[in-house]
Amino acid sequence: MSYPFEGNWTLIPELSHCDEGAPPASGHYSISVEGKELTLLIDWEDADGTPHHVEFTGIADGAIREAGEVGMKASFHIHDDCQLISRAYNSGLEVSYAHRRASRDGAILNVLQFHKRPDGTRSMRLQTYRRDDI
Repeated sequence: MSYPFEGNWTLIPELSHCDEGAPPASGHYSISVEGKELTLLIDWEDADGTPHHVEFTGIADGAIREAGEVGMKASFHIHDDCQLISRAYNSGLEVSYAHRRASRDGAILNVLQFHKRPDGTRSMRLQTYRRDDI
């Protein structure tokens, strides 16, 4: 099955917002699904030119499983075929939430991320991507 959020995406910086600091200068997002197994690859360059890379996998069944660093867990859920939601947990507490929503035609992907800090405050990022492979 193919989901509208699957594929390769390029960040549209001018349609992105961070409530702390500047949005990335550039970015690429790749999402693939095989059965219920997800693979996400994210590359971006900060406004100052510093490159970053994140890669992770998961099972889209809503279960909380070990992920990343020791003590970290994550859950993934596909909602109405256009939305991919993930949550990350550290020591049993939710520390981040990401909601990826593709347009029905699969041309645009919005990614809304919230990160919770130990003091209870949070930061938000909204990023908009255009599909590379249309």
